Amino acid sequence: MKNYKLINNVTGWVVFFLSAMVYIFTIEPTASFWDCGEFIATCYKLEVGHPPGNPIFMIMGRFFTLFAGGNTDIIPITINVMSALVSAGTILFLFWTITHIAKRMLVKEGEEFETWKYIGVMGAGFVGAMGFTFTDSFWFSAVEAEVYATSSFFTAIVVWAIFRWENVANENYSNRWLVFIAFLMGLSIGVHLLNLLAIPAIVFVYYFKKYEISQKAIEGFFILFVVPFLILLAIPSPGIVTILLLALIALLLWHFYSKKLFKQTGFKKLIQATFISMAILIGIMYVIIPYTVKAASWFELLFVNGFGMGYNSGMIIYCVVLSLIIAGLTYWTFKKKKILLNTIMLCVMVILLGYSAVIMIVIRSNANPPLDENNPENAFSLLAYLNREQYGDRPLFYGQFYNAPIDRSDPYIEGAPNYVQINGRYEIADYKMSYNYDPDFCTVFPRMWSPQKDHMSAYKSWGEIKGRPIQITDNQGKPKTEYRPTFSENLRYFWRYQVGFMYFRYFMWNFSGRQNDIQGHGGILKGNWITGIDAIDKMIVGPQKNLPENMKNNKGTNKYYLIPLLLGVIGMIYTYMRARQDFLFIMLLFFFTGIAIILYLNQYPYQPRERDYSMVGSFYAFAIWLGLGVVPLIKLLRRKIPATISAGFVTVVCTIFVPGLLAKENWNDHDRSHRYTSRDFAVNYLNSCAPNAIIFTNGDNDTFPLWYVQEVEGVRTDVRVVNLSLFNTDWYIDQMKRQAYDSKPIPSTLEYVHYMQGQRDIVFLVDDKNSFIDEKYKKNHAFENSYKELFTGLQKILENSKFPELHKADYEKILKGHSLMNLLRFKSIVNGLAQKTNIEKYNLHEESINNLRTASDKLIEAVSNEYVPVQDAMKFIANSRPERTKISGGNDQDYCPTKKFSIPVDPDKVIKNGTVSEKDRANIVPVDWTINKSYIMKAEMMVLDILAANNWERPVYFAITVGSDSYMSLEPYFQLEGFAYRLVPIRTQSAGGQIGRVNADIMYDNMMNKFKWGNMNDPRVYLDENNVRMIMNLRNNFARLAEQLITEGDVERAIKVLDKCAELIPDHIIPYNYFNIALVDAYYKAKDFERGNKMLKKLSENTINDLAYYFSVGLEYASGVDYEKRRAMAVLQELVRITRQYKQDDLYKEVDEKFNELMKLYSATTASPGSSSQEMEDVE
Repeated sequence: MKNYKLINNVTGWVVFFLSAMVYIFTIEPTASFWDCGEFIATCYKLEVGHPPGNPIFMIMGRFFTLFAGGNTDIIPITINVMSALVSAGTILFLFWTITHIAKRMLVKEGEEFETWKYIGVMGAGFVGAMGFTFTDSFWFSAVEAEVYATSSFFTAIVVWAIFRWENVANENYSNRWLVFIAFLMGLSIGVHLLNLLAIPAIVFVYYFKKYEISQKAIEGFFILFVVPFLILLAIPSPGIVTILLLALIALLLWHFYSKKLFKQTGFKKLIQATFISMAILIGIMYVIIPYTVKAASWFELLFVNGFGMGYNSGMIIYCVVLSLIIAGLTYWTFKKKKILLNTIMLCVMVILLGYSAVIMIVIRSNANPPLDENNPENAFSLLAYLNREQYGDRPLFYGQFYNAPIDRSDPYIEGAPNYVQINGRYEIADYKMSYNYDPDFCTVFPRMWSPQKDHMSAYKSWGEIKGRPIQITDNQGKPKTEYRPTFSENLRYFWRYQVGFMYFRYFMWNFSGRQNDIQGHGGILKGNWITGIDAIDKMIVGPQKNLPENMKNNKGTNKYYLIPLLLGVIGMIYTYMRARQDFLFIMLLFFFTGIAIILYLNQYPYQPRERDYSMVGSFYAFAIWLGLGVVPLIKLLRRKIPATISAGFVTVVCTIFVPGLLAKENWNDHDRSHRYTSRDFAVNYLNSCAPNAIIFTNGDNDTFPLWYVQEVEGVRTDVRVVNLSLFNTDWYIDQMKRQAYDSKPIPSTLEYVHYMQGQRDIVFLVDDKNSFIDEKYKKNHAFENSYKELFTGLQKILENSKFPELHKADYEKILKGHSLMNLLRFKSIVNGLAQKTNIEKYNLHEESINNLRTASDKLIEAVSNEYVPVQDAMKFIANSRPERTKISGGNDQDYCPTKKFSIPVDPDKVIKNGTVSEKDRANIVPVDWTINKSYIMKAEMMVLDILAANNWERPVYFAITVGSDSYMSLEPYFQLEGFAYRLVPIRTQSAGGQIGRVNADIMYDNMMNKFKWGNMNDPRVYLDENNVRMIMNLRNNFARLAEQLITEGDVERAIKVLDKCAELIPDHIIPYNYFNIALVDAYYKAKDFERGNKMLKKLSENTINDLAYYFSVGLEYASGVDYEKRRAMAVLQELVRITRQYKQDDLYKEVDEKFNELMKLYSATTASPGSSSQEMEDVE
């Protein structure tokens, strides 16, 4: 046995070393896209990242950054290496877990540990651990600075630790392993909650060791509770009838089998273990984690508001009291020798000790670092932070369908109050409000709940919704028929999308194969699982024989031929047959870290990214079976050949065909070495901006990398990055109004009371032309002459009337001139005088006064159509008088009485500060624009505030990735300068779907000289979908720059730009597509027909190959490629037009002939051939 321990330990560390080398050699040498940039920044400077925070991960990351020695270039490498090492640690503990179970299978108590058994045990561990090393999802997280690798590490340790406890369970002090596990659980909360899902499996191991449980009891438990669920999994889309039938079968089994089962040894203990494991899991997730902090908020409110003490005093006192209570109870149970209670108290104590790391978040937030998300400085904001309130909520057990109307009689449910710090107290800002839905549109287990339009269409598609008609009353009080989804349709969506697409697809990626690395939302072209066996793949994703080169050569295409899956299934079956306790343990781990997550997340369609990384725990559990699959193969083969040879042969063969195959297929799309695109693109965003600029971003990938390069590498800290998604929150606005490094606070006219939580969250836009008349009048000096002329006309009319005699004081005011009377007052006087009775009373000339009224109405109409200076609009919005700024009868809803805004401009100023060049002086105009929306959110209000306060002092930019919804209709005043649009007082009419104008000089210097490209044209560099999407947009940027240079007559530089694009983004890196049409057109305009033709030929070839595949899939799959088919035809049609326009006769003839040939085929296979041309124009 000593030899076994030595061999097991040494082999385990060899596995650790091998996996560590794999991950270290393939790490990304800088920050990756998504959350990684933020995580590196928060680790390096211990700042506060997005909810619910990751303090343990931050501390670990900070420790690793110390090895960088202050070299900021190495800091991301150190944290990525941390992920690599903890991932290798996961593999180490997985190896020891597999060998623990395999040893039990091969070596019975009292048997001799023969050589072949050593080989078999180590072989099982090696194949399972190294197989998991190279799985798609785990490898993805192992080479970047994300929390999921560290979370998997904690899961692997606790699984290994419970088996260590199992080995010594009957010895003194064995419970220390349980306490150790509890401590790790507490610490893991500071990384990610996923580790808690191992609790049910751990509890069952405890029960298996402490109580005698027969194989029959486990078999019965499995049949009654697991088999029905597995049957459901096997049914693609069960309806309510299927569910009820299975429930009936389960009840019948229970009725006829339960009495017999309860007589089986240990069956009652299995039921008990089930309830206790769920109680522990629910207790930690829904009691300890939230209520530990919630109780602190009660103390805080009492001591601050009740006793007048300082902020956080109640929180500190609470921590002291809680510590004393826990310590006292633990000591009491020890003194009274209550072993079970003492163990429970110790576990609770160490869980809280590990969880106490969240205090670091409060401490660091109070230091006001530049990154301080949610500003969790007190118990109330910390509770909201830990509860992830910023991301909203979703129903789990009971809730609304996606089309549920709001209950008109009682539309809102008032929740807990939101407290803010004001004058040394906590005051209620507002209450958490939620919609109260019509109960007729609510259901148990609601899966289709999001009312977002694209989500609704996906629900209808995945669930094949027909619905049940229900009469409702719409918002206008009119009767309307709405179709409520049935429960069967609800379940169909759950099984097809949530289980099938968002779990099973990911599972098969890891053990069967992956079609490509393009995010899929359904259909046959993107992100599906495959096997590599054509006959099977044809049933899944259509024919595979005519795949175009771009699909064949996608590095994310991985084929495992079902081999890892089959070996895992063999291990699963064998474990059930020979070691049912171990089988049940692995099955529970597999379920709770996979399907249970799906149940909990309740995901809506069109997720912003693939979510396989969150299911890795389930794939970890399957990897245990994967390793154990070696054992029965060895036993089977040893019947034919000597046992030692059998063990060695099976181990080698399985190593080649599982870890070896996975490594071969996955290496090229998991090797991120040499890739710097995320960092360099972030620098390019910042270098697109003039000094001291403000740049608006919106998503993770145009924000987190920018935070990283500013916080860690110190790049362009003069630029203020403003994330529009976060700009809806008062805490983020506060942070933007503070100095951050070299970046001054944002210009703003609003104070905290104007934008605090609950204030002006939504501002309605009401197009009231009679508002802001004076402001509009003053904006346009041309109106003054008109008004003066009208006013003189009034004076003349009154001069020869009785008005001066009857109203001497009023007449004297009128004689003082138009400058002392506003326009609306003038109009009111004229309208009054034009009344029939007043004409007679004052002896007025009727025709003259009526003409004056008509003229004044026209002037008022002209003035009312003017745009409102944004400064005046913001003064109105900020006004605290409800009678002025609230909609009457609208529940105190804030509003602004215009949709038309204006930013005045001083031409000399904007030329002097570089906003506009001297040559464009004649083009300078006020920024007049209309926001065609019924309301704006707080973020948009704050953008208006910045524009109002800025007065063209600081450059203002919008990142090119922000999206039109967030541009606030300012696009006509955008100027493209690189990776961002600058707001300039020059109006440009958009053409060809492009936005704004191009500053050729600035953009040329940026794109050709300043920008770095992250090795994106290096063949060694793997470009995943995030990179590809970004890079394809760059083709458009290069084309626009070249077009502008050609327009300005600078053909030489235009060709250099086009050549640079072709060099950076060649066809073999990212195949030519519709973005290349503009590049071809630019080459032709520059008279470089040779390069233009070369690019067009390749684009034509790619398009024709794509179409050949689309037409080959057959009617069964035709609808899945319809959009791509129409788009490809539109591209080919455009190539025909271009070659004809530029008289490339030979090429035109070739492309036109192919287009006509394909058009006939397209018309023959399209349901409505007559509409194809229009469809292609729509796509184009």
